[in-house]
Amino acid sequence: MADAEMPGRTILITGGAKRVGAHFTRRFWEAGWRVVVHYNSSATAADALVADMNAKRPGSAWAFGQNFDNLDAAEGLLNQVDRAGIKLDALINNASVFEFDRPEDIQHAQLASHAMVNLYIPSLLAESFFKRTPETAAVAPLEETGDEDVPGAPVVINILDAKLFGLNPDYFSYTISKFGLLGATRMMAVAFAPRARVCGIAPGITMVSGEQNQASFEAAHKKNPLGRSSTPEDLFRAAQMITDTPSMTGRVIILDGGTSLINQARDVAYL
Repeated sequence: MADAEMPGRTILITGGAKRVGAHFTRRFWEAGWRVVVHYNSSATAADALVADMNAKRPGSAWAFGQNFDNLDAAEGLLNQVDRAGIKLDALINNASVFEFDRPEDIQHAQLASHAMVNLYIPSLLAESFFKRTPETAAVAPLEETGDEDVPGAPVVINILDAKLFGLNPDYFSYTISKFGLLGATRMMAVAFAPRARVCGIAPGITMVSGEQNQASFEAAHKKNPLGRSSTPEDLFRAAQMITDTPSMTGRVIILDGGTSLINQARDVAYL
């Protein structure tokens, strides 16, 4: 069954109004999903994106604001979704903080903010998503359904980072927070089965960020065995494969052109 033929499949994308998050939003919507866009400070972008989608397919998109600065924020966001009468089938934990530091110069506030946004809130969102998933959500075994197109149990997709698989000391607070989320992905996949699935996507350098300009980004994007790193469309295709593969849980898809295979001494942005 094609995505467009599955009425009611709804996905929540944190940080879904800008950059890679906006690409996830638009592409899942184009694939026939209803989309819930979370934003923090990007209300204008979120409202414009949702208005455009609803103008073309009414009742297919919503936007909710929530600052991920405290442990109650995860439940606060999902309570907004509940009040709107929306049932979620998938969650992409995409929102993140990404600031430079190194192990020899740890700033307490920076360490705490990365842990909150990149680890604690995604973990709590996944827990709350699971608790809202009916015990009947797990799909019967294939031999009982005879239908290979059944979409499978509801799924959480955590956006990680390929540098977890090829470590260097740059972006220390960011990296250790994402390491925690990698562990959470694997543990939750076991704990939530068979009622829900949990997977991850670990991209390499994907968009211009930090102090990069377009030229330095393009140079860094090629510094890997394949000569190309991930793109937003690569991430969407990986996420779509996860949502549509009922047997997949606890796995992480690495999309970095092979960078993590060669253990570079510094983050690719500084090479």
